[in-house]
Amino acid sequence: MTDTKTIAEQVAAYFRMSVPELKAEYEKLFGQPPHFGNRKWLAKNCAWRLQANAFGALPHEAQARLEQIIRDEIEPRYGNGATARTPRPKRDELHPGIVLTREWHGEQVRLVVTDDGFVVDGVPYASLSAAAFAVTGQRWNGRLFWGLTQRRTKEPAA
Repeated sequence: MTDTKTIAEQVAAYFRMSVPELKAEYEKLFGQPPHFGNRKWLAKNCAWRLQANAFGALPHEAQARLEQIIRDEIEPRYGNGATARTPRPKRDELHPGIVLTREWHGEQVRLVVTDDGFVVDGVPYASLSAAAFAVTGQRWNGRLFWGLTQRRTKEPAA
């Protein structure tokens, strides 16, 4: 960013930048590449750092306390964002040969699990969701449509 622009103009410019431009600006402002590629997140963080550099950041004690809270409370619960999360193992892995049935508009629909994916009425599909879409014409969570999971309901307020 050029120094001839006001802080407000520079902040506004961040929200018009592309992700690659924001990543470069982030690296210039923070001295390291960003862990995330979300455009809005990058723009907000660049804007924050620009303003902190211009007008002053949090006092050292407050910043140290925030970093301690992040280390002690946030990262153990949600991870630090720097590492990819490992996928949760599925409780009921589908093995080739399993047949799932579902009634849809009065017709019995059969899904066969194969080595390469799923087959409904002789047509192969790569995912449960794609097979559900072929049956219904609507986007479904495949595991929900084929009865492998149940819709979550909100707990009543106590």
